[in-house]
Amino acid sequence: MPFRAWFVANNGVDMEMAGAVPDTILWPAPGEMPAGTDRQLEVAVEHLLEDVAAVKPEPKRVYATERQSPEAEAAPLVTSEE
Repeated sequence: MPFRAWFVANNGVDMEMAGAVPDTILWPAPGEMPAGTDRQLEVAVEHLLEDVAAVKPEPKRVYATERQSPEAEAAPLVTSEE
């Protein structure tokens, strides 16, 4: 019994026996790979950098031990001077 499966994110179709379709199809030119040039890798890195630049930063996390209760935030501060 299989314990995992892969599905296409936007339509939920099972990817078994279908494979993944690349976003950008780029064939290396003759002589590029032996010369140490990998245009597929270069374009992939460019796409990843664009994706990273588009991500919004997460808000600062406030843990339960760091925050005050809602009652304490709503109540006015009482000092001994009053």
